[in-house]
Formats: sequence, structure tokens, C-alpha cells
Amino acid sequence: MQMVLKNSEAFPFVYLQLIDVVGNKLFSRCFKLAIFKGQMIQQFMYEFESIYTTAQRTILDSKTLLDASNGYSL
Repeated sequence: MQMVLKNSEAFPFVYLQLIDVVGNKLFSRCFKLAIFKGQMIQQFMYEFESIYTTAQRTILDSKTLLDASNGYSL
């Protein structure tokens, strides 16, 4: 983990992969729960996709900021 934290190029993508793994597990669990409770699946899918997309966009934006700041020293 320390090696990843030192590498600013790989750091955001590690989180993106983590979101993929956690997102897939969360999705399958919530999907089963939604079916069990008889909720509207379409609404659930829309809300999950919205949250997932926002998280991905945030991580990619942070990578862009890291890339932009690599040329500047504080």
C-alpha cells in the first residue's frame, strides 16, 4: 500500500478499482434485496448508476489534478 501511495499516477486508479469491486458486491446485494422487497428495480438501477458514475468522475478528476500539479512544486 505504501508503494501505491508514493506513486501519484497509480493512486487514483487503485481507488477506481476498489470502487469497481465494492460497487459490484454492493450492487448484487442491493439488487437481491430490491427483488426480495418488491421495490422498483428501474429506480434502484438509476440511483446506483448515478452514485457509481459520480464516484468514478471524482476519482478521475483527482487524477487530472494530480497530473496537472506534477509540473509544479509547492
